[in-house]
Formats: sequence, C-alpha cells, structure tokens
Amino acid sequence: MLLFNTRLTTAPAQPDRFEIVANLVRNPHRHIAAGIPSDLLVADPFDALIVTLSRLADVVIEVLGGVDPAYHLILGALSAGRAVISANKELIAAHWETLSPYMNGSAARLRCSVVVVCGC
Repeated sequence: MLLFNTRLTTAPAQPDRFEIVANLVRNPHRHIAAGIPSDLLVADPFDALIVTLSRLADVVIEVLGGVDPAYHLILGALSAGRAVISANKELIAAHWETLSPYMNGSAARLRCSVVVVCGC
C-alpha cells in the first residue's frame, strides 16, 4: 500500500481511532485476494486524489516516495485543505519553496520528517 487517506472517527469510546477511506496501490488484485475490500483500493494516482476529496478524507499519509506523482497528490490535497503527512525527503527538498508555507503557522497542514544521517 502506498497512500493512505484517513478520516478521523468521532466514536466516544475510541476518539484516537481512524477509518481508512482509500489506499493507492500498484496491484489492486493482490490486495483484493488478501481480503482488502475493493472499494478501498485505487490504482491510478490521480484517481486517488479525486477519491481523497470526494470521501472527505481529513488526513493524507504519503508514502509513495520519489517526486512524481507524489508532489501533485500532496499539493492537490493541501490546496483542498487536507492535512498531509510525509517523510519523502526527495520531494520536500525538490519543492521546498512551494511546500514550506504549508508547514508554518498555527494552521500548518503539512507535517514531515526529514532526517539525513551522515557517516562522517
């Protein structure tokens, strides 16, 4: 699974739980065979953005790696007011100027962890 779209639940007994509303995957048939409901699987990256917005996902967790199509998915979700979590160092570095405004301020919607380890 490469991308999780989650909508937070408001169950009083479990306020810290979430509901997965869609997953971007390379091979839906493999996941269906493993028992994942087909309505949660999306194979096309740009369809994933449409599903994210239409199902009112609160949070997008990007784990695609690389720059494209991850950048377009993240920017689309952020532009639509969704929160995004990513640890994609390559993407954050390549598009720092565009993405950094989403990381600052009290209404920050982009959370990322970018760690580089040097064996110097």
